[in-house]
Amino acid sequence: MSVWFYAKEGKQMGPVDEATLRQLVSEGEIPSSSLVWRQGMAQWTPFSQITDFSTGAPNTLGAVEAANQAAPVSSTVQVPGVGVSPAAPNNNMALWGFILGIASFVLCGCLASIPGLILSLIGRNQIKQTPQAYGNHWMALVGLILNAVNLVLTIIAALAYIFIIGVAVASSTGTSTP
Repeated sequence: MSVWFYAKEGKQMGPVDEATLRQLVSEGEIPSSSLVWRQGMAQWTPFSQITDFSTGAPNTLGAVEAANQAAPVSSTVQVPGVGVSPAAPNNNMALWGFILGIASFVLCGCLASIPGLILSLIGRNQIKQTPQAYGNHWMALVGLILNAVNLVLTIIAALAYIFIIGVAVASSTGTSTP
């Protein structure tokens, strides 16, 4: 299944599947002159110029795809007038897991690492399910590692603190005489 991006009111939208893109055009949400792009295309092309969309046939992109396969594919294809690359939209769960992973070290606590660990795991699973739709798989992995390491260090520090307090209490009660 192809993942498509489209331009609407000067902004990059998507990713959407082919059926959703066809529905957006048929319902008038976007005009057929809207620029669309998917991986494998060298440049953004008006929806109406993609032969298979105009015939309603399943998307093979026929001659358009064959011509685009010969051209080098860049991961930074730009919508004219829009400064956003469609090749790397971020998974928000992975992004927030990464941010909380950094915050957990800066703030020195597990308050940020527990939700960060959960968000990183959710983001990583979402990215694994649709890898072509997201470009920040590394954020999920780094967030997962940062949060897990901080959580382990916090647990070790808490156990060490309990042990030190226990030794101090035991030594103070053992040496005192009535």
